[in-house]
Amino acid sequence: MMTLKAMLSQAKSGDASAQTQLGILYAEGSGVTRDYKKARSWFEQAGKQNYADAEYNLGVMYGNGDGVVRDNKKALTWFEKAAEHGHIGARYNLGMIYSQGIGTAKDPVRATFWFELAGQDGSWKTNIRLA
Repeated sequence: MMTLKAMLSQAKSGDASAQTQLGILYAEGSGVTRDYKKARSWFEQAGKQNYADAEYNLGVMYGNGDGVVRDNKKALTWFEKAAEHGHIGARYNLGMIYSQGIGTAKDPVRATFWFELAGQDGSWKTNIRLA
């Protein structure tokens, strides 16, 4: 495990993985004081580099209202970006969003598409959902 100082150095130099890890630490308050503003900032920097884990975490923040005004449309946008970059969790979440109509109209066809795509990548939740 990388030290916080080393992670911060790598994140400041533009390393999307380190930026995302710092975002997670700040979002969870793990080893640092919980700070959603810093978490979002690090996730956004990594997200600008199309880093799927950061995009997913931004979707979670907006979907849950963690340190931001809850905004299901922004959550949907970030989950779509993450899903397009191969994030299984984002694909599953999109299936849930479209099946339940969260922040968008219900769309069973899109829901099935995202569930099946997540299932192809091994999401057990999706395989149960499709059964």
